[in-house]
Amino acid sequence: MDGRGRLQIEHEYQRTRGVYMSPRSASEFPEGSVPAVRRAVLEKFIAQLAAVTRVQSQDVLEKPLGERERATLLTMIAALANLRGS
Repeated sequence: MDGRGRLQIEHEYQRTRGVYMSPRSASEFPEGSVPAVRRAVLEKFIAQLAAVTRVQSQDVLEKPLGERERATLLTMIAALANLRGS
């Protein structure tokens, strides 16, 4: 048995032995806490993340093609040209 059924059986078994297994992972927040984030801070984080992603995608675009990648790309272009010409 896998998944939730197995986990439930394990919890019931531990409960009968007097040991309680929490279904939540360990956390610094007490149970029932609701974390809050300021909108301005969240928007600033998203903007920084977008800027980093833009820089990384530019690096990927500027990376030279390897021989195999170049050959594959040229093969695809030739096949498309043949389809268009037929």
